[in-house]
Amino acid sequence: MFPSEYHQEACEPRTLSSLWRGLRSRYGATGATVATSALRRRGVPVAPVGDGGRSPSDGIPDGDPDIRLSRDDRDDFRDELATVYTTEAAASTVLNQIDFPLAYRPALQGSNPEQWWSQIFSDLNAGIMAGGPYRRLLRTARRRFPGNAVFQRLATVYLDNQHVDAGNLDDGTSVSATENGLEPAEVEVGSAQSCHVIVRAGSEPERRHAWEILANLGLEPHEFWSTTDTVSYRVNDENTERVRERLEETDLGWTVVPAGEPDYVFQTLYARGPDGRQVRLNDTPAQQTVGNVAASVMEEYPPAYTDPARSVVVDEVQDDGSGRRLNGDDTLHGAGLHNGSRMRIGGDASDAWITTATRMSKIFLCHASQDKAQVRDLYQRLRSDGFEVWLDTEDLLPGHDWDLKIRQAIRTSRTVLVCLSSTSSNKKGYVQKEIKHALDVADEQPEGSIFLIPVRLEHCEVPDRLRKWHWVDLFEESGYVKLIRALRS
Repeated sequence: MFPSEYHQEACEPRTLSSLWRGLRSRYGATGATVATSALRRRGVPVAPVGDGGRSPSDGIPDGDPDIRLSRDDRDDFRDELATVYTTEAAASTVLNQIDFPLAYRPALQGSNPEQWWSQIFSDLNAGIMAGGPYRRLLRTARRRFPGNAVFQRLATVYLDNQHVDAGNLDDGTSVSATENGLEPAEVEVGSAQSCHVIVRAGSEPERRHAWEILANLGLEPHEFWSTTDTVSYRVNDENTERVRERLEETDLGWTVVPAGEPDYVFQTLYARGPDGRQVRLNDTPAQQTVGNVAASVMEEYPPAYTDPARSVVVDEVQDDGSGRRLNGDDTLHGAGLHNGSRMRIGGDASDAWITTATRMSKIFLCHASQDKAQVRDLYQRLRSDGFEVWLDTEDLLPGHDWDLKIRQAIRTSRTVLVCLSSTSSNKKGYVQKEIKHALDVADEQPEGSIFLIPVRLEHCEVPDRLRKWHWVDLFEESGYVKLIRALRS
C-alpha cells in the first residue's frame, strides 16, 4: 500500500517522526496507525490513534482531561513559546518536562522558532501523546516565567481556580477554568539536591563560554531554562557558598539560586535613583537581593550620591505613589516584588537628596512668565487640596543654580503640568527648554502612567509635541475637577 520510502525497518527514530507525519498527511488515519505501530516497535511511547489520526479525546486518557485552548489563545501561546524558547536546546528543557517524545521533535536548524513550535503544536493536536500535554506545557511555562504576561493570562483562564470564559473553542463552545484540571499558581523551583547558576548570556558564543567555565570548575552544568539574554544551569553542588566562591574569579555575570529555591527572572523592573532618573531592569533574577539591585543602580551615580556614610534605602512604589520600605537583605522574590514593580532608591531619611514618598508626590508647574498670575492661582488651589507643588518663585532660594534645580525638580516630580496659553504656546525661551526636559523624562516612565499633563489656561493651540497626551481645559467649569481626578488616579 505504501511506497518503499516508508518501510519502517529502515528508519531511525528521528526519521520515524517524519514518517509518522508524512503518512498521517498522505494517507489519513490508516497511515498514522501504521506509523504508530512502527514507532512502538522501536520503543517510542505513542498515544493510541483513533479516527483521523487522532487518539480518542485527542490522546488524553479519561480522568486526566487536557485544557481546551481557543484558537486565538492557542496562537498566542505558540507565539510566546517561540519568543522565549528560541533554540532547540532551550525548547528541549520544557519539552522534557512534559515528556514530549524525542522522536517526534523536528530539527530547528533551517527553520525559525515560530515554524518549529507550529510543528510541535500540530503534533499535539494530532494526539501524539497522552497526559494533558497542553495543560502540562502551560503549567511549566508559567512556572518558569512567572512574570510573562501571556503565560499568566492563559494560566488564569485555563489553570486557576476560578470560572473564566475561555472564549470560542475549536468546536464553537466555551469552557471554564473549573473544567480544566485546576492547579494553583506555581513558581519553578530548583532541585532540592543542587544549586542553580543564572548567567547573563545573550548569544550562543556567550552561552558556550558560560557552559565551559562552569564545566571547567567541575560544576557539571545542565541547562534548566533560558531567555533571550539569560540562561539558568543546574549544577552538581548543593552548597551555595561553595558555588559562589568558585564563581568569584570568573568573568561571568552570575546569580546563585540555593537548592530548592524559586528559579526565575523578572522580565521588567523599574528603579528610580536619588535624582529621579529611572532605569529599566530586564531579566533580573528573583534570587538577587534588594541591596544588590540598589547597588547596581547606584554604581551609575557620582561619589556625591554614593557617600558610604549614607545608608541606601529602597522603597517599592505603590499605586497611590506611597512607598513600602524593603529590606536590603531580602531577595526580590522574598520581598514580594512582581513583574513591572517600581522601586525608589535613595539615602536614609536624613539625607537631603533622598527621593522619599512625600517628595515623589510633588507636582511641577511648567509655565511661561507671562502666565505667572494664573499659574500662582493654580498653585494655591492645588496646595489647598493637599498636593505638594513645586513653583520656581516659591521653591528657588538665593544662591541656587536655578537651571540645575529646575531640572532636578522635574525629574523628582510625580507629575508635570505644562500650562499653556496663546502667549506661551508660541513663546521662545526657557519655557521651551523646560518642556523638552519634561518630555525626556516622560519617555522614561512606565507605559500607562500619568506623568505629563498639558493644561490649557485659555483657548489656544496645543504644540504638536504635546498632542499625544490628552489635555485638560482649566477654563472650563469641570476642568479643575478632571485635573484632580487625574492627579489622584
